Amino acid sequence: MLQFKRFQALWEIIVVLTTLVVGGVLPYRLGIGLELDGPWQTRSLLVTLVFGLDFVIHLWDRLRQRGDRPTAVVSWATLRLFADLVAALPYSLLLGAVGPSLELLRLVKFLRVQAILSRWKQVSSFNPSLLRLTSFAFWIAVFSHWMACGWIGLGGVEQRGAPMSQHIEGLYWCITTLTTVGYGDVTPKTDVQRIYTMFAMIVGVGSYGFIIGNVASLLSNIDVARSRFLDKMEKIDAYLRYKSIPRNLRDRVQNYYQYLWDSRLAHDDFEVAGDLIDSLRTEIMMHISRPLVERVPFFKHASDEFMRSIVPHLQPKVFLPGDHIFKQGDVGDAMYFLTRGQVEVVLEESGRQLAVLAESAYFGEIAVLKEVPRTASVRAIDHCQVYELKRDSVNQLMQAHPDFAQHVLEALDSYEDT
Repeated sequence: MLQFKRFQALWEIIVVLTTLVVGGVLPYRLGIGLELDGPWQTRSLLVTLVFGLDFVIHLWDRLRQRGDRPTAVVSWATLRLFADLVAALPYSLLLGAVGPSLELLRLVKFLRVQAILSRWKQVSSFNPSLLRLTSFAFWIAVFSHWMACGWIGLGGVEQRGAPMSQHIEGLYWCITTLTTVGYGDVTPKTDVQRIYTMFAMIVGVGSYGFIIGNVASLLSNIDVARSRFLDKMEKIDAYLRYKSIPRNLRDRVQNYYQYLWDSRLAHDDFEVAGDLIDSLRTEIMMHISRPLVERVPFFKHASDEFMRSIVPHLQPKVFLPGDHIFKQGDVGDAMYFLTRGQVEVVLEESGRQLAVLAESAYFGEIAVLKEVPRTASVRAIDHCQVYELKRDSVNQLMQAHPDFAQHVLEALDSYEDT
């Protein structure tokens, strides 16, 4: 299966490149008036071979996916199947009986290209909006090239100068017509040219607004997350100003949200993954919680089963420099795992610093397990990221996983011994 997937990816690249060559060269040669001579007929046979093999491979893949059902081929006998057959015909052998323009029917292979590009977009890791914008530009370029070649073929461009110059002039007419600019320096002179120009104008008028609107939408959606973040920041700032919040407090709020964005914590992970099935949601949360596994020594040797159990209970929290994570005398309702930053353990009354905890430390388990008030305060020294584990979750995990219970109780015993 993996080998077939690799072969399929390589083959699709070959099909796309072959189709692009045909779609670029064939209309150009016919428009300019170049003969489809012997060398081109040889290339046409190669194209027939590639398109014919693609038809067989595509059909076999469809049959493999749908099984041996009799309706498999019938259900697939649609426009795409017909287009693949038409594109694979040996036109180089028929040119004597029909006209060379008939080979333009190969352009229906672009339906297959569209299907391949759509599948690539689905499996790509690139920004979806950027891919859509690139695809949009690709089809505009292809259509403009065909329109320009058609205009040249109808005699809209004087047959003088180099073929490339004629093509550029044809593209100039096409772009000015489709964008409804129309400077008037290139005008139709025959009825056929006028009909062709009217068709181009209708297409241009119908697609101009669509193109502008979609491009603007795609550009604005290239970084949707940042756009939403900036919009949220503007609303928060407007609210704080409306409520006459002091400048220093506004700065702390903005600093907090900016830190969330810089640390990629600006989304509610559980809300984003809330619609997924349990298995997918757990996999995503396992990936998001990877810093906890990498930085907290206890979790480095934890089993996958335990990590899958504990991840849904972990709540990420962020504290700014000087913030209290909890204060001495508070009810001990949660323990914490520190994954970034430093905190200090202090006595509130005297202000004496008892300890400084860095990344990979965990704290707060004493009050949780003994069900007593906090014996000291914990305060953030710099920007800190912690995972919070509530008391009910601790009790539940200790019952389900004895190794976790033993580790926590050993830590509690060592604390009491000191």
